[in-house]
Amino acid sequence: MTGARRPALAASAVGGGVLAAATHGLASLRSAAKPLHPSGEVCVGRLHRHGAGALAGVPWLDEPGEDGVDVRRSRAVGLPDTLPDIVVAIGGDRAARLAAELADGVFATEPKPELLQAYSGAGGTGPRYAEVPLAYAPTEQEGAESAHRLFRFGLTGWKVQAELPNPVNFEAATAYVRPDDVREMFGCGPDVARHLTVARQFADAGFDHLALINAGPDVDAFLDFYAAELAAPLRSLDTGLADSEQ
Repeated sequence: MTGARRPALAASAVGGGVLAAATHGLASLRSAAKPLHPSGEVCVGRLHRHGAGALAGVPWLDEPGEDGVDVRRSRAVGLPDTLPDIVVAIGGDRAARLAAELADGVFATEPKPELLQAYSGAGGTGPRYAEVPLAYAPTEQEGAESAHRLFRFGLTGWKVQAELPNPVNFEAATAYVRPDDVREMFGCGPDVARHLTVARQFADAGFDHLALINAGPDVDAFLDFYAAELAAPLRSLDTGLADSEQ
């Protein structure tokens, strides 16, 4: 086991050395007398490093230790005239109530009207974003196979996804998901009507901003398809949105 790790550790050490050298080179370009942000609030504290073992090849990262730090809280540029909305992803009542209290809007990946009912019931009035799962391809089967390869984890639901720490766990949890299972959730292939059917679920649930995610094999082809065939009928859905957002 130790012998098998040595090439990886050696490569990591070389990469870490390059990273350290590059960082030092960038730091040397900036005059020490002129901080990046000359005004703001300075906080003084201690940084405790636990060390990650000989993985990065940079002693400061790999070895435990403690350093004094000065943290400057400041603004490099001014705020824009119109602040962006801060939306909260919701998957249940608790998150919906939190979004109503603290956020400007909500974002969801499931066409569940009860999510929005909980949001509005708690006083939420902001925009309601949804992720619409599509997989454009020359054929329905190609779209389903691509979506299965890239997004089959989406069929497990948040109760499962939130408990999976690593890619290998996602692989295990989706081992029995088939392309036909994915086909039921995604708009697969070149059929405009099928894509609209999937999008309409979210519009009917009350979402007014639809973000299209393409799990198909060719992003450029999907963008061409959207511009030429999908955009106009999608905008005609009764969602209240001014524009469908890609």
